[in-house]
Amino acid sequence: MPAQIYRYIAATVMRKPRSRYVSATEAAFGQGPDPKKQDVFHLKIIDRIVALGLLGNKIGMTQIFDEAGNIIPVTILKIGPCVITQVKTVLSDGYNAIQVGYGMVPSKYLTQPELGHLQKSNIQPLKYLKEFRVENPEEFTVGQILNVDSFSSGQLISITGKSTGKGFSGLQKRHNFSRGPMTHGSKNHRAPGSIGMGYDFAF
Repeated sequence: MPAQIYRYIAATVMRKPRSRYVSATEAAFGQGPDPKKQDVFHLKIIDRIVALGLLGNKIGMTQIFDEAGNIIPVTILKIGPCVITQVKTVLSDGYNAIQVGYGMVPSKYLTQPELGHLQKSNIQPLKYLKEFRVENPEEFTVGQILNVDSFSSGQLISITGKSTGKGFSGLQKRHNFSRGPMTHGSKNHRAPGSIGMGYDFAF
């Protein structure tokens, strides 16, 4: 078993646009990848009035079989460990919330205000910060570690994520433009070219 252990959570992905609701069905152990090269997701428990969230990375896809033999597509996520970087209360900030940080990075990748915010609480530089509303902020402390132990098997959770960039998309794919001629010496095949009419000011 490697020295650094990560907990994985295998979540069954249901077909739902933009917001995917999954069931935390299975957990596994293994060595996690570099968080800087992965998609970042955040999870929220949705069976409470106020949601507690965690941050993590997408590991990849796999499949599992149910009791009837059906193949179920599964997304594997590496969740946490997350650090509480700030606790907000009604008295100091006007509302109750906690700020959660994830993804250790070198300090040169953060701005001075970001570094000062984390150094004030003696916390290492973190790439991602996310705020979640809570009902009882007194139950949390700055520097507290949050992980998947907050979830239970079969619990419904809401997952949202931001995928990595796919680069420049051509106009044929993005706006359904028609391409240029492929023969007769044409040099314009899939280039954007001119998309407006010509106008001659010389009368």
